Amino acid sequence: MATNIKTIEGHLTAAGIKFVVNDEKQHIKTGFRLSGYRSPDGDPLLIAVIGVEEDGEFIRFVSPFCYVCKNQEHFDAVTQVCNEANRALNMIRVEFDPADGEVRLAVDLPLEDAVLTQRQLIRSLMSLPSAVERFDEMFRAAVETGEVISPEDPEEFRAALEEFMRARRAQRRTPARVGLEE
Repeated sequence: MATNIKTIEGHLTAAGIKFVVNDEKQHIKTGFRLSGYRSPDGDPLLIAVIGVEEDGEFIRFVSPFCYVCKNQEHFDAVTQVCNEANRALNMIRVEFDPADGEVRLAVDLPLEDAVLTQRQLIRSLMSLPSAVERFDEMFRAAVETGEVISPEDPEEFRAALEEFMRARRAQRRTPARVGLEE
């Protein structure tokens, strides 16, 4: 037995987290008030949706529309920040949809035949606001100005990113070697 909406409800209730259930769509919606973060609507609330998929064998946590980039000239900067966040974060995948400019965070939790524990649920869920708080300044700069910054040391981050991009371009030009060395 994997999990179901009722199990997730029980874990959230036990943890004292408020939520709304949509039984029809098999998901639960909750949110987190963050001090520095503002949604694209200007609200300090980060939305999180927990979805039960594949007959309870797969749980997906998503924070949709964390940021929205409408300026196509800023897409490269947003993509770079997504890449940096994906490199630095455990479990979380930062996704960017250039069709509508949406930046969203997601955690995929394959359960298969395992039972979802409250600890797994809370860790997965709480990783979303934690990631937004950590990268908010970088995403806001990329979306609003097209600049890629780092809260720690912008010049060091930019130099490391440029070196990484040079190495990736060089790697694409070099054919892969298959087989054993003699």
